[in-house]
Formats: sequence, C-alpha cells, structure tokens
Amino acid sequence: MDDLRVPTTSLPVDILCVDGTNVLGDIYLPAQSSRQPGPMRPDEWGDTVHAFFPVRSRAAHTLTILNRDAVVAVTVPASANTGDDDTLVDLPVFRVAVEAGGTRFEGDVVVDMPPGTSGSPTG
Repeated sequence: MDDLRVPTTSLPVDILCVDGTNVLGDIYLPAQSSRQPGPMRPDEWGDTVHAFFPVRSRAAHTLTILNRDAVVAVTVPASANTGDDDTLVDLPVFRVAVEAGGTRFEGDVVVDMPPGTSGSPTG
C-alpha cells in the first residue's frame, strides 16, 4: 500500500487558532509542486489546503486534524519561503501590519496585477 502514497516533506509551523491556541508542529507538503519545479512551497500549500489538514504536534507527538476555518495564521521559517522570485523584482511592494487573533503580523505585500489595471476599487 505504500506505493500509493504521495511523497511528502515535513515543515515546522506555528499555527494560531481562532480560540487563541498555538499549535507547534509539522505540516506535510507534497515533495513535488504542480506549479513549479521542486517541492511545494508554503504559499502554494496555503492556496490548496483542504477544509481539514493534519498537523503533527511537537509536544505530544500526535497527529491532529485542524479545521482550516479555525486557523488565524500559519507561521513558517523564513527559509521555507525561498524560491525563484526574480519575476517579482519590478512589482510594487507595500509594507503592511495586520492585527488578527490578538497577534500583530508585519510583512511585505507584492502587488501583481494584470497590465492595464490600477488595483484601486474605483478602477
């Protein structure tokens, strides 16, 4: 039966849930991405994750199924987000800060809009 398994790689995460619970554990990403060569990146996983996903707790060494709708944030090591971002060099970047679930998140947002669009709500 092992020959039917999708090869995966584990990724350490810190998951903040709606109720304030923090889950320190590992999620499992496919070893091959359908979007680019190599393993799936965390941003791709976040776009494709199902309504429920498994997390292996580092403290209890148990597998827990989490509801995606109960998750405020999934924090991954910065090294997990490395990739070929050369195509993003000329795009506008905005520094943002967001508060959610009692936690402040800061980072950069890259605006990748189709040519000829302004991105403003009024057009």
